[in-house]
Amino acid sequence: MGREPKRAPPCMSMSAILLVALSQLMPFMGISMSADVSGQMGPAEHDPIRIDDTRDLTHKNGVTGGKGTSRDPYVIGGWYVNTTEGDGIVISDLTCHLVIWGCYIRSDPFGNHIGILLVNCTNVTVKDCGIYLNRIGLDMKNCTGNRIIGCMVKGNQVGVRLEGDQNTLEGLDTSRNGETGIHLINSSRNLIVNCRSSHHNSQLRSSSGLVMQGSDLNLVKNCTFEMNYGDGIRIEGGSGVIGSNSIRNCTIRNNIDGIYIGSSGSNGVTECSFSSNERGLFIGRSSECFIENSSFYRNEAGLHIYNSSKIGVVDCIFESNGYGVLLISCMCCYMTGTWIMNSSDIGISVDRWGGCDPPSSGNTVWGNHLLFNRVQARDLGVGNSWDDGQRGNYWSHHYGPDNDSDGKVDLPLPIIGSDSFDMFPISFSPPERDDVLPVTDEEFDPKNTRETEDVSGEMIVLFSAVAVTTSVLFLFVLLSKRERGGSTR
Repeated sequence: MGREPKRAPPCMSMSAILLVALSQLMPFMGISMSADVSGQMGPAEHDPIRIDDTRDLTHKNGVTGGKGTSRDPYVIGGWYVNTTEGDGIVISDLTCHLVIWGCYIRSDPFGNHIGILLVNCTNVTVKDCGIYLNRIGLDMKNCTGNRIIGCMVKGNQVGVRLEGDQNTLEGLDTSRNGETGIHLINSSRNLIVNCRSSHHNSQLRSSSGLVMQGSDLNLVKNCTFEMNYGDGIRIEGGSGVIGSNSIRNCTIRNNIDGIYIGSSGSNGVTECSFSSNERGLFIGRSSECFIENSSFYRNEAGLHIYNSSKIGVVDCIFESNGYGVLLISCMCCYMTGTWIMNSSDIGISVDRWGGCDPPSSGNTVWGNHLLFNRVQARDLGVGNSWDDGQRGNYWSHHYGPDNDSDGKVDLPLPIIGSDSFDMFPISFSPPERDDVLPVTDEEFDPKNTRETEDVSGEMIVLFSAVAVTTSVLFLFVLLSKRERGGSTR
């Protein structure tokens, strides 16, 4: 009878080995972890943190590493901070480099405090944090040159409030806050990019995705604003600096006003998509704003301009709105290169509000395509032009005859409501535009715009855990081989 094969000495379970290895790796990753009574891992709880100068940057105040330089910033990482009794993390008068990373800041229940408060700070980065159920999730006062990246700021009364210049808000989800997702006050040259702000519903008209109040020269790019009880974006009370605020390549749908611009000059809207709003874009008591290469689909009114001057609309698409474009008491506005199609009410309406407001005058409409609107155009103003003196517009109901083949209809087109004419209506059929219908009806079904659970943060954590686990497994197998003399038999 042969001898039994030699058995390997007993060893720890694989889960235990991984747990020990991960616990050793966490400090190097800037993460603090603790286990609750069930044994599950989570952020270690920390008392509210307050830092008033560099002397407060200690381990006792949650600092887990760093030297305060751009290459090796101080790190406050991986803490759970409860804000039920007070503000969570307060940083004041700091200019060295600091990163607040991977923190979970929450009041339980809804509280009257601030999740993270930055006052007179520069070079602070807040990254991958979750901030919930506070009066203000993240409040920045008199701050310059800071970055807020990849944070979830939800369930607060106000998500992010900013007073300062040259800050960056990138990749934020500020959905489901009470009043406002992001609120800029008297701020300039800030960048808001790749953010989402939706479902703000405090039953107040001011419940908006983004508010820019008295703010100039800010850039909002590649963002989504949808399903807000108020406006997607609200801009009001700027100084009127040329090139004031710029909204580019944003998706704006299912709000009351997609974008509201009031008493604020020189704002630009470029390559944006407006759909299923009461008014896609409203401009009131403003001047020198510019709308270019944007699409308006299934809004009650695509573009509504009131008591404003020198508003330019160039190369836009208005498809299946109630009113395509509505001008009331406007002066010296112009529209060209634009397609207005299938409006259920009026394609272009130049109106007056009532006896107190002056009639619209001095506006010019030329080089546009008006196709199959219930009423193509109406003009109740005075002194408006429907051509530029050489070229008018293409009208789907008035495109001939052109007996001299000069590309212009032989007879001018009278505009309903006034003694205005398009003196040079275009006779040839316009070419098809590839971007006339950039979206399908299904994409703009309100049922399909409801918020789905955002799991990007969880996926990042999952992938990080997988990467660490794989490394630990490789190390474990390598050590096992060495213990057996490197043999694989």
